[in-house]
Amino acid sequence: MRPFEVSLPSGLVGCTIGGVPIKVISLSPTSIRLDADGEALNLRVYFYRDGGMCPLNVTAVRDGADYTVADPVYAAEVRRVTKLYTAYIHRRLDQPDADSWCDHELPLLPNGFDPDTDFGEVSLALNEPSGYRQPTLPVKGKIVRLYVGSRTCPTLLPTPEDWRRLAVLGYPMTLVLPPLSESMLDGVRPLLELAEEAEINDFGAAALCREYGVEPRLGLLLNRRRLDPRLPLKDGWPDFAPMLAENSVNDPLWREYLAELGITRYEFAAANYPLTVPEGGHSLHIGWIPTNVTAAFRESGVTRRYDGLPLIERQGGMFAFFVGGTQNFERVVIEP
Repeated sequence: MRPFEVSLPSGLVGCTIGGVPIKVISLSPTSIRLDADGEALNLRVYFYRDGGMCPLNVTAVRDGADYTVADPVYAAEVRRVTKLYTAYIHRRLDQPDADSWCDHELPLLPNGFDPDTDFGEVSLALNEPSGYRQPTLPVKGKIVRLYVGSRTCPTLLPTPEDWRRLAVLGYPMTLVLPPLSESMLDGVRPLLELAEEAEINDFGAAALCREYGVEPRLGLLLNRRRLDPRLPLKDGWPDFAPMLAENSVNDPLWREYLAELGITRYEFAAANYPLTVPEGGHSLHIGWIPTNVTAAFRESGVTRRYDGLPLIERQGGMFAFFVGGTQNFERVVIEP
């Protein structure tokens, strides 16, 4: 890289040539490195500003592996978004978030659905120790259930004391379990004695739930989807999008086997394509999708569009996509 050259998330900087998206590898106030060929290129570079992507037309001339851009407006925009991103990545993890989504109404789904009216239940996920000990609930919105635990990290499971403390709030609770190893069982058993429902993410946990009389729900790690905000930008997207709508839970034989394990309700992650959802009372998780768009550039609870894709901006740099109907979902789970 040249001096002062940086790599920024695609949520801050984008580029097209003739309307075709081009990957930006890195950039500086006077240059840009692209996944493109040509000696001189007419680029449309997009910079994040005020909740949207603002285009800037520039000419780039090849200079070795990079392209030189002699444009003062381009240089100023690169410095601006670099400064924003630098400030974000140096934020302390425990820094209070004054404009937390918890101070706002629960967000509208991008195609007009409202969690407060279009689902039978609105649930809130608590997935780390500070949330167990001092839970922050939205000041508005009809939260009626808590999802407690982590599906990815065993060290983030609540203790029995945490569970009892949350139970005092009066909400029904769902225990969220990660894939379990033998060494974790002694720590999980006391929680199963207290829980009535659990999201499980390995099939051995189904036997544990049966042992303790806990209703198992098929977890997100066992009901996997392609969750990538860039998918609609791929060539041929309209042709292969319908193939992503179904996975193993759409197979009647697989659902029959799950029912033998006591699993009749499934957890679904919101996706940026319509899902084919089997009949039943399932759950839709809003916010559980990894992206590289950061928390520093959001207005909580506000629906945005980037390159025509519907977004819900979430705390912690998370964006949720949801395209489709609410049929067969009995609850929505808001993932902070």
